[in-house]
Amino acid sequence: VPLARAQPWVDVTACFPSLQEAAAFALDAGNAPSVPCRGAAVYQAPLAFKFLDKEPSIMHADRPSTDGDHVALVQCAAAGVGPIRRLAEDNGGEVSRVINAEDAPRPMYEFGWNHTTLHCRRKDKSTTYLQSVLEPDKALE
Repeated sequence: VPLARAQPWVDVTACFPSLQEAAAFALDAGNAPSVPCRGAAVYQAPLAFKFLDKEPSIMHADRPSTDGDHVALVQCAAAGVGPIRRLAEDNGGEVSRVINAEDAPRPMYEFGWNHTTLHCRRKDKSTTYLQSVLEPDKALE
């Protein structure tokens, strides 16, 4: 379901020391009234490091992720990058990569929804997951 009008999108990767901080950031980004977001995804450590860090479209430009990083990907309007950076910092994180979605080898949504499972299982068939939809007001409880 499209959540915003068609426009140029930017993929933002941010790293966090805890899953709680990464999830809070993603929820804040999705709820920010001044930032049109197309999608957000959160990866508990070490998933991004173990399975996704070598993917060219989320390679971290400013610093490589570590196996302790919880990673959030957000696709937002270009004008929203500044506010997204501030939200990441406010939640204890650091933006590690910003790229225009049209310039990315793979767009952010390829690493969201159920696509993440496919990327992980391609590398390790024993990978399992719990996919869930959470009520936004209670998502962090």
